[in-house]
Amino acid sequence: TCFVVAGVSSYFLIKKRHVKAAQICLSLAMWAGLILVPLQIGVGDVVGTTMYRYQPIKTAAIEGLWETQKGAPLVLLALPSQKTQTNKYAITIPYVASLLNTHHLDGKMLGLKSVSSEDQPRVAAVFFSFRIMVGIGLLMLLTVLIAGLLRYKKVLFTNHYFHKWCIALVPLGFIASISGWLTAEIGRQPWVVYHLMRTNIAVSAVNAQDVFISFGLLILAYGIVFSFYMYYLFKLIRHGLVKLDAKEFNHMPFQYMPDTHGDT
Repeated sequence: TCFVVAGVSSYFLIKKRHVKAAQICLSLAMWAGLILVPLQIGVGDVVGTTMYRYQPIKTAAIEGLWETQKGAPLVLLALPSQKTQTNKYAITIPYVASLLNTHHLDGKMLGLKSVSSEDQPRVAAVFFSFRIMVGIGLLMLLTVLIAGLLRYKKVLFTNHYFHKWCIALVPLGFIASISGWLTAEIGRQPWVVYHLMRTNIAVSAVNAQDVFISFGLLILAYGIVFSFYMYYLFKLIRHGLVKLDAKEFNHMPFQYMPDTHGDT
């Protein structure tokens, strides 16, 4: 992602290694982010309105809305309680949930109580995973805007506070992706096919022991592969860029077949 490139480039700038290449990569990453982050937010808006149209209970879980209402408030933060069907310590902004999901201030939003508790997803997991994803997206937007300001002041390549911030952002894109996946998958529960087939009906007859063993082996295998990958990745970053000597290569532009020197 852009922010992985930005983080690695910032590391080189702090260490004063491969400075010219790092400047080019950081600049390109921030330009790309300035285009892609707002575009991603726009796509998220389209997905959100579509989701409310077809999966309104998932939207209710995301928004932490228990009651069906018009002009629903945006619940910035709260502690949703599945047991009491309420939010504790809620911080809200009036009308904003309706505006975001219906594009109307007085748009009607279905609440979680419009269905039985058996048809509700685990609200807390959906509520917080969505906010982690959105929060990271807003941090990325803030970062590319700050980068634009630093570029204007001609200190983008010398401000090490910003470079350290970019390094800290490296894993956040992956965390946002996982959080979005959790939002989507937990939010559609208890349905594997929405309103047609429940998840418990789709469960196979494999016993718990076999599932545990196969899942454990998958974690072990992927853990080993991922560990080697991370070791090699950090080794490459520490080593830095490799200078190639053009004289060591035999250049043959537009020549894809060996030269036969007239032989047939």
